[in-house]
Amino acid sequence: MLMTDNGMIFQSQADTNLPKMKVHKRQLTKSKTILQNIFQSAEENEENDPKTKNIRQTEIVVDLRNAILQICKHFATCSEAHETEILVQADYSPESHENDRENFLKARREGRKRAKALLDFQRQEEDELGFNKNDIITIVSETDEHCWVGEINGCRGWFPAKFVEVIDERGKNYCINGDEAVDSKISDLVRGPLAMAFRRIMFHGIRESSRMISSFVSHPWPFIESLSASLVENHNSKVNSRLSLCDAFKLDQDGKVLSPEELLYRAVQDINFSHNAANAQLDVKLRSLLAYALNEQCLHLWFEIFCDSSKQDDIRKRYFHSSSFIRTPAWKHIKCELRLLAQCAFNLNVDSEIAIDEIEKSSSANGIGRIRLMSTKKAQEHAKKSNGTVAKQPLKEGVRDMLIKHHLFSWDL
Repeated sequence: MLMTDNGMIFQSQADTNLPKMKVHKRQLTKSKTILQNIFQSAEENEENDPKTKNIRQTEIVVDLRNAILQICKHFATCSEAHETEILVQADYSPESHENDRENFLKARREGRKRAKALLDFQRQEEDELGFNKNDIITIVSETDEHCWVGEINGCRGWFPAKFVEVIDERGKNYCINGDEAVDSKISDLVRGPLAMAFRRIMFHGIRESSRMISSFVSHPWPFIESLSASLVENHNSKVNSRLSLCDAFKLDQDGKVLSPEELLYRAVQDINFSHNAANAQLDVKLRSLLAYALNEQCLHLWFEIFCDSSKQDDIRKRYFHSSSFIRTPAWKHIKCELRLLAQCAFNLNVDSEIAIDEIEKSSSANGIGRIRLMSTKKAQEHAKKSNGTVAKQPLKEGVRDMLIKHHLFSWDL
């Protein structure tokens, strides 16, 4: 009842949505004997208490619901016009699950192609297209791989292809509120309340690490790895051929080519490849997978795969108890909540956490750790200078590629 009311009273235009925008948890305790007070900790007692079990489970789902509502409110306040209104009330009907996969695949075949400017480009000729960093450009022609033709604010012209980043808008329209490079608040909402709530969902009912089986790790990531590998095991050659085709010819690596199961397998492989090199923790991988799923608008489908994929019951039993969300019908309710996020257009950096770690490590290795001792203002100035140095790389690379292509190079290049 609390979750339903929370959604119904939510007003996207209101500054506050108290009291239900902030969840107040009840602290339930029961009397204990002297021996229990001596030999049992409060956490162990509360965890094993069947009287508070349902309340604890409800609180986990309410936390997830509250995190999703905050994100929906953030997108609802976007200045850009939405084709449809941002919904805040989930559809819990059994029929709502029937068309999820079909709607996802259909959306992959639709959408326009636009790009986001990585740098400022000043217009010097009439046939050039000038723009500022983070501007959204509609791509008209990509005939030349180095110089594209685009349109912005009614003006059309050519621009260096290295100066922009293509945005995947299949099934969604770019929203500035969902781009963490422009609005850092969405990163805080995703990697903060939503990531913590999703982590509690995945950890609910997980089996503890066993001393008898040293290879078993009590974390959802090994479960996700085993599940994704099992999903494509029977037609592994088919999946690998599709992925190789995408890499070789730079085709779209998801939607049009890959199903949700194949996309999950691809995401796990990509995250392991990049994060293992940085020695990232399993929690970091889980948050990166969450960002990956939000970008592809398939988090609810992946959660359904975790809980209801056929022929994977043995894997679920190996990692989770029968009372977990993964192995109980409660997963359907959680999936309905997660489906609300599919209406939002996210543009998150999957490798942002390991990128920060790499910068800190390289700074320490090069003796630049003293930057931390600088004032905040000086540190920001140093970061801007560093970004400026990196920002010039696309221009350098573009000129070099063009010279090599047209054989206008020298051996000193």
